[in-house]
Amino acid sequence: MFSLAAQLTTSPIKTHDQSCGVINGGRSDGVRATGGLGRLVLSPTFSLKSGLSNRGGLALVKAKGGFGDQLLDFIEAGPKMRRWYGQGEQDEEDYDIDFDDEEEEDEGEDNRPTVLVTDADSEMGQILVLQLILQRQRVRALVSDIKKSKAGFGDYVEPFQGDCEDAESLVPALKGSKMVICCGKVGRLAEVASNTRGVQHIVLLSGTGTSTGASEAPVGGGLLGGLFSGEAAERKLLRSVEREAEVARGKVPYTIVRLGQFKEVAGGQNFSLQQGDTLKGTISREGAAMVCIQAALSPKPSKGLVFEVVGNAASGISASQLEDGIKSLKQE
Repeated sequence: MFSLAAQLTTSPIKTHDQSCGVINGGRSDGVRATGGLGRLVLSPTFSLKSGLSNRGGLALVKAKGGFGDQLLDFIEAGPKMRRWYGQGEQDEEDYDIDFDDEEEEDEGEDNRPTVLVTDADSEMGQILVLQLILQRQRVRALVSDIKKSKAGFGDYVEPFQGDCEDAESLVPALKGSKMVICCGKVGRLAEVASNTRGVQHIVLLSGTGTSTGASEAPVGGGLLGGLFSGEAAERKLLRSVEREAEVARGKVPYTIVRLGQFKEVAGGQNFSLQQGDTLKGTISREGAAMVCIQAALSPKPSKGLVFEVVGNAASGISASQLEDGIKSLKQE
């Protein structure tokens, strides 16, 4: 179980007296909203063992309904978001928030691409899934336990049980998916995706220094903590030359995003994008998810694209400039 403080950029939303446009990173025990184009900080506690739960936060909504429903209803002005995903209505009395009435829009044909997140029950996978939901994308999740996934994300995610090392479990998950974001083992993913019609783009989370083997400071708290922590194991997995090679050998266009070491930060952050694998630094998990999702939704490369990214840069590009920043990079 971990504290998830989402750092996301969303469409401006309106409540009875204020409009919030940016959800910034940082940890908090509750909900804080400021007037105007302000800041909203959410700190739910998420675990696929117990689902999404609220620990003293989300004081603005009642406990009726699942957390996923309440979070989406609050951030995306409720009824319209639920109709977008084909969910039923919730009564007005279920909320302590009054939303402005807006004229209904004809959503028309749903042309959103389907994005599959592998290892979606990992910490990084959960953050990717949540950000995709809040961006109103069609989301699939490859998980170890469908029941726990449904308890955590409800009907906003289509879960598939399996993992990337099991080719049979990958087939149904990939069929109908247009993009794949891989944040764990690659396994048979590139091979099966190459033989699955419709899969157009794979985004692989990797680590800075993968191709050069450059040394890094230990993660997980000190030398021993760094050697034996889950964070250290995750970092070792990400910095795998073979993972990158497996994706590059496939027939599906790919983007490899080499991320700096994960470090949680409060507030927003700029991003520094480079190529050549000489970049060093850190990035928050929420920032990393933002970059990887933008890479997935950007025009696919003809063959491959590899770049490095760190956050907390004294000078760099903002989240709103990520699309243009990625487009300007040199393809393989």
